[in-house]
Amino acid sequence: TSVNGTIDSNGGNDTLLKHVQIFSAATGTITGDTLYCPGVDVYLTANYATAMAYEWNNGSFTNVFEIIQPDPGLYSAIVTITDTNGCVSRDSIQLIVFNAINGTIEGDTTVCDNDTLSLFANYPLGSSWVWQPGSVSDDTLMLTGLTAGQTIYSVTVLDSNNCIYQDSALVNILSMASYNILSPSSACENDTVLLQLQSAA
Repeated sequence: TSVNGTIDSNGGNDTLLKHVQIFSAATGTITGDTLYCPGVDVYLTANYATAMAYEWNNGSFTNVFEIIQPDPGLYSAIVTITDTNGCVSRDSIQLIVFNAINGTIEGDTTVCDNDTLSLFANYPLGSSWVWQPGSVSDDTLMLTGLTAGQTIYSVTVLDSNNCIYQDSALVNILSMASYNILSPSSACENDTVLLQLQSAA
């Protein structure tokens, strides 16, 4: 680039010619997700081929911007790039960290093996649910034919932001005892009949 100027000396015109080199700005991009579920670390990378130094608004001096498990909200990641020519440029990107959905598993966690187990995943903002064991795709789990013992039932909940939540409940399944009724083979109508219970085990 040439810069022309005119110098008036004793009524004459002189031309000043100065060559100025103008460097191109550093080019590149910030890569990484811009939408984050609760509890997920934010991780971005600035990719500028001619960069000599980086400085982010979170204090990082590498090409990586990271926040460990940030609180829900809106964030701006701003990076200042100094290139090999000493030129400075800036880039930025906005991020959203979604709010967590709240909920709990409701239902009786102590049942007999001849009962029906009924558990309800009370997550009002959930959009889909999958229970295990049972592979039930509903907010309510209902099972019969239970086996005595302790079983952990877990539910995976997906919300409208495609964020995944997991919850579980420990269920105690009690064995229903079996008994035989012992009674006399015959009795008179005015007699008192004594009935006895005997374990069938």
